[in-house]
Amino acid sequence: MTLFKKVLFGVALSALVFAGHKAQAGDKYLGLELVFIPWGQIETGLAGDTEEMGPSVGFGVSLEWAVVDFLSLGGVMQFRFLRSDDYNGQFQEIQLDPMVRLFFPGKILEPFAKFRIGGSFLWPPDRDASTLEFGAGWNWAAYGGLVIRLGKLGLFAEVGYGQAYVPSRVVGPLMDEAIDIEIKTLETNLGVMIIF
Repeated sequence: MTLFKKVLFGVALSALVFAGHKAQAGDKYLGLELVFIPWGQIETGLAGDTEEMGPSVGFGVSLEWAVVDFLSLGGVMQFRFLRSDDYNGQFQEIQLDPMVRLFFPGKILEPFAKFRIGGSFLWPPDRDASTLEFGAGWNWAAYGGLVIRLGKLGLFAEVGYGQAYVPSRVVGPLMDEAIDIEIKTLETNLGVMIIF
């Protein structure tokens, strides 16, 4: 039996042994997640300057409270490192968002849809000839995913699409201009949630 099959068997066996806690109003969720961004675009508003991002990563933490048996409200903070070959480095972004999650309670499997909207704080890398300055703006994202419940522990995976809009300035020897940075991402997030 390969290692992957052993792990899969262990997860399935744990689900059967520890299953039994179905989501209900009053449950609280503490989530830790890894963010994988296989595709993205950064548009700086400079003469239609749009760049395809390289694969990027991040991590996040969330806290939710189930207000009814199928709906939770909460917030998420993500730290994201967006790779940019054209800008000689990576954009660093913090997203701080309120969120709502609609889920379909199950004792083992719990499909869900999630929407969040909030603030984006962006630190661009330096360019050779000019500098993009720090900016603060807003973002939104929508996801679909699945939680595997192991008693009071949940493993989750979600796929989603998001956009961020951040006003900034580009400063250089021949330029000092206000611009709007737009970031579009396709994301896959994997994580664990503690249910209490």
